[in-house]
Amino acid sequence: LMLALQLLLVLCGGLFILMVGPNCLTVN
Repeated sequence: LMLALQLLLVLCGGLFILMVGPNCLTVN
């Protein structure tokens, strides 16, 4: 259970970084 939860967290974090990263690069 913990492994699946950790994997889901990493996946969500990756999606967040992919969505926010480019926006930060374009603004700066």
